[in-house]
Formats: sequence, C-alpha cells, structure tokens
Amino acid sequence: MKHLLVYHDGYVKIEYQHAGTRTRISTGVAIPSKAYLKANNELKSTVKDYESKQKIINSLHKKADDIITEHFQKFQAQPTGDQFKRAWVEYDTLAKESKELLNYYDRFYKYKENEFKLAKYNEDSIKDYRNIRFYLEDFITYKKKPIYLDDIGKEWMNSFVSFMETERLDYDKSRKNGGKYWSKGKLAGSTVKKRIALFLGFLNWLDDEQLFEMPKGLKNYYGTLEDSDAVKATITKEEANRLYKHDFNEDKSNFIKDIFVFACFTGMRWEDICSFNRKDLTTQAGVGLIIEKKAKKTKGVFRVPVNTIVHEIILRYGYNLYQYDNANFNKYLKLLLAETGWFSDETKFLDDDGNYKKRWQCLSIHRGRDSFISMLLNDRVPINQIMKYTGHITVSSLNMYIDLKSQIENHTNALVTI
Repeated sequence: MKHLLVYHDGYVKIEYQHAGTRTRISTGVAIPSKAYLKANNELKSTVKDYESKQKIINSLHKKADDIITEHFQKFQAQPTGDQFKRAWVEYDTLAKESKELLNYYDRFYKYKENEFKLAKYNEDSIKDYRNIRFYLEDFITYKKKPIYLDDIGKEWMNSFVSFMETERLDYDKSRKNGGKYWSKGKLAGSTVKKRIALFLGFLNWLDDEQLFEMPKGLKNYYGTLEDSDAVKATITKEEANRLYKHDFNEDKSNFIKDIFVFACFTGMRWEDICSFNRKDLTTQAGVGLIIEKKAKKTKGVFRVPVNTIVHEIILRYGYNLYQYDNANFNKYLKLLLAETGWFSDETKFLDDDGNYKKRWQCLSIHRGRDSFISMLLNDRVPINQIMKYTGHITVSSLNMYIDLKSQIENHTNALVTI
C-alpha cells in the first residue's frame, strides 16, 4: 500500500507503485525543487503558504489510502498502477455526487433547529433558514440541475442573488396548483442581504466542520452587495416618546408597547431583553445607571445608559420583561401600531401580493434596535459611543444603519477656528 510524495515538473505528485506498475498524480501544489520535500511525505515549513498546501496534500494522502483500502476489501488484492489511476478519477465523480448542497444544508438546518431549541427560541426563529431551503430548491428547478458544494463561488453567488431579486410568475407556495416555485422572488435588497448572511453562515459551518473549505472569494462577499434600502423601517425618537405616552387601556397592550419602546431606547436584542434581570443594572461614575450585559448572540459585552423612560419600564414590570413569545409579541405589536394610525406611511417593501407594505407591517421588536441606532446617528452621537452601547465590534457593521442618500449638510465650518 505504498504511496509517497515526489517532485516532478515543478509540482508535488503522489506516486503509487505495486507489482512492477507505477502511476503519478499531481496534487496541484507547486514547489521550487525537490529540496522542499521531507522524507516523511511532508513539505518543509519553508514552502510558501506551507499550511494550506500541506492541508491539500494531507487530504490527498487520505484519498489515496481510501482508494487502496476499498480496492483491497473488494478484491483482496492491492490495485495496480492503472487500477489506482482509474479509481482516483472515479473517486472524484462519486465524491461530487455525494456532495449535493441540499444534503449538507439539511444537516446544517437540523443543527440550527437543535441550537434554537436548546436556547429556547421560538420556532419562528428558524423560518429564515427554512426560506433559504425553498430558494435553493427553486434555484435547482430554475437551473434544471443539482447544486454541488464545488459549484459554490462568487459567480454562483451572483447568480443566486439575481435569482432571489427576480420575480417568478409561475409561483405556487402550496405547490398544489401546478406552480413550479415555492418562492415568489422580487426580494428587497435588505432581505437578500439577510438571506445571503445566513447562507454564508452555512458555508462557515461547513468550513468549521471540515466538510467544505469556504472559497476565498466569498470571505467579504456580504459587503459587496448593493443595499438600496439600507435604512430599515424604524421609528423616530419623537414617535417613540409619543407611543410611550399613549394608553391602550389594556394591560397586555401597554406591556407590549412599553417593551417595544424599551428596545427603541436601549438597542437591546430580543433574546437579551428576555434574559434581562436585576444583576444587569449597575452604576457608572459620571454616567449614572447603565445596563451592562453580555450579548447572547455575539458574547460581547454592551453598556447602555438608562434613561428615565427605560428606568420606569424596568421598575413597572419588576425586572421581568419577558411575558410573551417572539411570534405573538410581534403579531400583537403590529396590531397596536396599526391602531394608532401613526405608522401607515408606505415603505418600499412588498408583501406576498406585490403591494407596498405600510410601516406598521414592517415594524417588530427587532426593529427597536434599528430605531435606537438610527436615533443616535440622527442626533450625531459619535459612532464609537454607539458601538459601546450596542456591542458592535467594527464600524462596518453599523454601515447598514447609515443613510448615505440623505442630502449633504455643511459641517466643515465647525472645523475652522479663528
């Protein structure tokens, strides 16, 4: 079962020989000379990009071992050089056939489903991952061929994005009336970015599990996407104050209204609001009362000052800010916001029937964080301060909240001193 590394024509090759027969197969790894090969079938550490090249060679060594072992188990004999070479080509074909993307995505989906259950998230939390599954199925229908992991690259991603942005007339979500597609398409820019962010999370999971190496061209792909509607559906600080003062004459309604305002004035995510308790409050000299808490999503610590309204809400509900699951909370919140009549302006987002949504239809507890950041940016709070409040690590992660299309104003005069 002997196979070893040799240097030939500028490349490292795997050489296999048995019973007087020999074959060489290139690894695709280029080195300057055979002096860069060690006797134990490894590269010398002085080779450029040593780690990535050695990783390739290790995987091909395993492939060779598997081929020889499988042949021996089947025929009770080692393969000849020719048999080894034929098996090598067949191995690639079988490997590709076993790497259908949907099979791996289903494994990832089950992983996320279990993760959400352990974290006690509402079942609706998984729906975005399920929606990606529908789009992948539809993309296969559109392309008329399966998707393999090896297909994934920048060109494939561009095609997938275009597919999500394009409306499909032959649409039947139930698949009961002869429609070809689960999804309607014509997704807004921000929704496409959200779907791609989750899909890239899937690719990162594959990489972490050593099932598929994330293509280098996709490392920064998310940042290259156009986001024509980067400013999400939010509310202003004037609207937040007005909403807080509004009495809905029902305890449940007022609770949901108060928690939404709490999110708008703290920027806290839903899962962090749900787990909020007395220990998350502390006092900082020169600032006063602050919420200091480790974010459940990022594990980073955020510190946000408590204003008078936030303090009132905390005391009113005795530090217990979780009474309804996420789906019911948002469903009821939309009804309350619609009832006020203050949020009925049209957005650029489309509903399933192709009509423009009202703002109240787009608002949810998750938009509280967006509103918080947008309020602070509008009040020209320094970005480094906002990052401390929200727990963002990089400035680029705040870009989606900045309205780059707003009219320019002159703030350069303030730079001049006389």
